[in-house]
Amino acid sequence: MLNRLLSTLLLLSVACGSEPPPCEGASCGGGPRIKLSPQGEFGHIVCQGEAADCVLDLGRLQVSQSAESWTTLENVGSDILHLEAFELSEPAFEVQHPAVELEPGETISFRLRTRIDEAGRQLDGELIIRSDAVNGDLNATGCVTGVGVCGMVRVQLRASTAN
Repeated sequence: MLNRLLSTLLLLSVACGSEPPPCEGASCGGGPRIKLSPQGEFGHIVCQGEAADCVLDLGRLQVSQSAESWTTLENVGSDILHLEAFELSEPAFEVQHPAVELEPGETISFRLRTRIDEAGRQLDGELIIRSDAVNGDLNATGCVTGVGVCGMVRVQLRASTAN
């Protein structure tokens, strides 16, 4: 009886404490979906699949040197994608893009840049793309578009300077 109770508690703690991975492709069902990819030789983003486990590493920079990366964002879903906001956790990174709607198959490009003015600095941040994409973190809050889903796609950001 005690073993059964412990097994049940362990199962519940694992199931309740972990978030499911973002869906991809047909497993998401209908709705808008985001796909992120580098824009030719000017992009540095790497994702697993459409928009999971994305990392944008701008590499090692010279002090006071700027670096940038261009990323293509495509609506690979079946409905209009409502992009609401691009947010950054680290102010040394810059990105600008207005709220926009993308039809299925439509793309936009955006630029992320940084400049580090001190030696030996490591920047780690996060870009959060808020939208109604069904392949993002659907437990998100803070969307104001009034559409049914509030999702976030997260991109890990990195850059550094030498000592």
